[in-house]
Amino acid sequence: MSETSEKILQAALDLMQAKGFDSVTTKEIAEEAGVSEMTIYRHFRTKKGVLEAAINKYSYVPCFQHLFEEKINWNIEQDLELFSTSYLELMKRNKPIFLISIHERTTMPEIYELISKNTLELKSYLSTYLANMHEKGLIQIQDAEMQATVYLTTLYGYFSSIATWENHFLFDQKDIFIKTLIQSFCNGVRI
Repeated sequence: MSETSEKILQAALDLMQAKGFDSVTTKEIAEEAGVSEMTIYRHFRTKKGVLEAAINKYSYVPCFQHLFEEKINWNIEQDLELFSTSYLELMKRNKPIFLISIHERTTMPEIYELISKNTLELKSYLSTYLANMHEKGLIQIQDAEMQATVYLTTLYGYFSSIATWENHFLFDQKDIFIKTLIQSFCNGVRI
C-alpha cells in the first residue's frame, strides 16, 4: 500500500472514530490526509471503500494464521498466552475499526459482516488448535468450537470494556487478566 493510501486510511479512521462514518466527508478526510478529494476517489473509489480497505489492511487473520502455523509449541499455557497477548495487542491497534464497526453495525451491516467473518476465521484457528491438542492427548475437551467461543468471548469482553469505557485500570491489569483466564481455562481442560 502506498504512503498516500496509508495517510488517507489513518486520517479516515481518526475522523470516523471521532465523528462517526456518516458525519465525516471525503473533503475532511482529504484535508486531514493532506491530499485532494480526487486522490481519495482514485485510491478507494468511495468513502465506504476507504473503510473497507482499512478493515482488510488491519485484519488480524494473517497474523493468527502465521501464529497457529509457525509459533505454537503444543504447550497450552504458553500457546494461549501468545494467542491472548497477540489478540489484545492487535485489537488495541485496531481500536478505531472496532469502535466504528460497533457504531455503524446497523447502518452498514456489510462492514459488520466483514468483521464478523474475520472473527469466525479466528475462532476456527483456535478451535482447530484445541481439537488437535485433544487428539494429541494433551487436553480433554467436549466441544472444541464451543471452548474456542468461550475463550474468544472472554478476551473480546475484556478488550471491549477497555475500548468503549476507556478503562485504563483494566488495561494496566492485562497481564494478570491473561494469566487468570489461561489458568481458569486450563483447569477446565487439563487431563
